[in-house]
Amino acid sequence: MIIDSLSNLSHYRFLHPNLDRAIDYLMQTDLQELSYGRHAIKGDQVFLNYGENQLIENPENKYEYHRHYADIHIVMEGAETISYGYQPQETLVDYRLQEDYGFDACQSSLEVTLKPGYFLIFFPEERHRPGGLADSGFEMVKVVVKALMDDSNQVV
Repeated sequence: MIIDSLSNLSHYRFLHPNLDRAIDYLMQTDLQELSYGRHAIKGDQVFLNYGENQLIENPENKYEYHRHYADIHIVMEGAETISYGYQPQETLVDYRLQEDYGFDACQSSLEVTLKPGYFLIFFPEERHRPGGLADSGFEMVKVVVKALMDDSNQVV
């Protein structure tokens, strides 16, 4: 997991070509000008989802993970508590290859409040729970960029 200011986003280039494409796009695009919905950056290899989200006050111990995609989370309006889960202890939803996700309960977690001007990157296999209530109300607007990091056995 990486958390940093958007002004430092370029420092994280050269980790993977698709992550570079995502970072370049984010640095060159005024996200406020985009319409809500899915936007392809490089087909299914790099794309973003932009929209409003409802936050949950006391989310359950249910952490998502991906095996092939990294996520870049950017809050545009409001704030969101995102938990990083570690020490998975129980499978809640078996991994689904088509959608590239599964859900686990985790023994331990670290909470981060994500606000505009910052970003969070979760790499494949890193458990995370977005959608937690922060200090700005039950609604927020965010962008999640998905970058394919491992295309072995991937169905896209």
